[in-house]
Amino acid sequence: MKRKDGSIMLFLHEFERIEAEAFFGCTNLESITIPEGVESIESGAFSGCISLKEIKLPDSLERIDVGIFSGCTNVSKIHISENLCYIPLQMFYGCKKVETVRIPDRVSEIDAIAFGECDALKVAYVPKHTKIADNAFPEHTKIIRI
Repeated sequence: MKRKDGSIMLFLHEFERIEAEAFFGCTNLESITIPEGVESIESGAFSGCISLKEIKLPDSLERIDVGIFSGCTNVSKIHISENLCYIPLQMFYGCKKVETVRIPDRVSEIDAIAFGECDALKVAYVPKHTKIADNAFPEHTKIIRI
């Protein structure tokens, strides 16, 4: 559905899963709020959505595959599900405008290049117990353990 401001609104109610590459390359998608009830997102589901600016993941989200938001170059705001336990390979790879990220307490591991090529990422707030792969974040990112 196209709104008056030109953005696209998607209604994903009554879905538990978003399939692989479901919205791959949707160039007009500007914001995505995935509703409560969605439990998993498969690989590359929103990859290459170059107009996407904001991502809100529901607390019902428990499982995500690789690269679901890779190549979303205009993303500047990310809200990660409080129930997520793992941030996979290339989850936010190439989200070049994200400046800060807060990793939820339940996340036990952040995989390789999960935030690779996130050029503007200055600070990542990461729980003390969370294992971080060597190249999960860009070298210039300050990691603050909370």
